[in-house]
Amino acid sequence: MALLALVGLHPAADRSLAAHMAQHVLLLNVAGPLLALGTTVPRVLRRARPAVAVAVGVAVQATAMWVWHAPGPYQAAIRGYALHGAEHLIFLGAAMAFWWSVMTAARGGGYGLAVMAVFVAAVPATMLGVGMTFARTPWYPAAAIVRPTPLSALHDQQLAGVVMWAFGGLASVVAGVAVFAAWVASLERATARAGRRAMAGVGVTLSVAALVFTACSSGPARTNVRLGTGDPAVGKRALQHYRCGSCHTVPGVRGARALVGPPLEHFSRRSYIAGRAANTPENLARWINNPQAVEPGTVMPNLGVTEEEARNIAAYLESLA
Repeated sequence: MALLALVGLHPAADRSLAAHMAQHVLLLNVAGPLLALGTTVPRVLRRARPAVAVAVGVAVQATAMWVWHAPGPYQAAIRGYALHGAEHLIFLGAAMAFWWSVMTAARGGGYGLAVMAVFVAAVPATMLGVGMTFARTPWYPAAAIVRPTPLSALHDQQLAGVVMWAFGGLASVVAGVAVFAAWVASLERATARAGRRAMAGVGVTLSVAALVFTACSSGPARTNVRLGTGDPAVGKRALQHYRCGSCHTVPGVRGARALVGPPLEHFSRRSYIAGRAANTPENLARWINNPQAVEPGTVMPNLGVTEEEARNIAAYLESLA
């Protein structure tokens, strides 16, 4: 699509402002988004808050568009191939930055923010197109000298404004609908997962009932709980404080239903911690206190848990028989 805009439309764009605007619409609304979808979002955007990433993306794209369509920069670009090429590369980069920010918002669960960003980003282009369409004097008088056209400079500019206004706006609507469809699909998947968890909960309830019946009929059960030197009750509160439930499912901890990391049910029955160290209270406390020391390069973050808090959390996890 970038080749179509830069090569296929180049002869016409050299003669017509309207064809040149069609190049810009393809770069900003088609080629840029497709390149962004086919590449990895930069780490700086992945780590940013979705709202911040979207604000930066919208600002970058709007600034690039308005600066390069100002009379001075635009007329300078059509006089020199190097500057003209830089203009198109900046358009591609700005569009990719914007769509990376939309992807960041969507992957963070903020599909509503992503949809809003698509339509907000269309406003500057729409305003620019409307201004070009209804202007009473040419904005780019040098364009008529460098690239003479059968149309008058004003009529060519008005046609260019319609291209940016109508076709650019249509591309934004299509993109917004696509993001909205992805939002609906994510909601359907979340509903399906909730249904599966509910059925799993019924199964767990029945299993617990069977265990209770067995325990009552066969006497007290023996367990292999290894608490170490920590306090399980204090460890349970520490799990809530450090928001461990944002990554793990932890029985007994309110709101700990995430599936980013492995679930922690029946932790005392496991043989290893992180697939490396034997599952003992001491090793588990070391892992919680400083995961990188146990497994360099692990994705589990160092949350600044003190040694005492780590022992308490280990005691709670080792109580999950």
